[in-house]
Amino acid sequence: FRHRFGGRDTLVFPNAPPQYSSFNSDVWRKVEEVEFRLSRAKKTLALTGVSYEEDPNKNPKLNGKIPIPKTFYKVLYFPRDGKILCFEMDNRDYPADFSVKSENCRVRCRDLEERTGITFFPDQHQRRKREYPSIDLLLL
Repeated sequence: FRHRFGGRDTLVFPNAPPQYSSFNSDVWRKVEEVEFRLSRAKKTLALTGVSYEEDPNKNPKLNGKIPIPKTFYKVLYFPRDGKILCFEMDNRDYPADFSVKSENCRVRCRDLEERTGITFFPDQHQRRKREYPSIDLLLL
């Protein structure tokens, strides 16, 4: 950044929820790579969010103040074919040899909507909002 104030602004994250290091640098990064690859191939609308424990007192806190999310989720909607993909993963430390596969991060979108209380892309006709039956994350 060349702007005399802009450089400092890029290092401020007021709306970024805390992530465990191995989750951020390895596991969630791979889910975001899938989003990037798919969005380059076809028009994609993406939502990213977090969920917390139902009881706020059970959420761990960063520096005793900032609640740490229980999970992160990503919803990808492909308007041209009316299909949707949902991913959700626990925000925790993962072992170095953990392999991100469809079966450990892919979730049914209806289940995610129920857990979060959010209807994703509500303007899309329910008949058209179909889930992709399967996707091999390792091939992407």
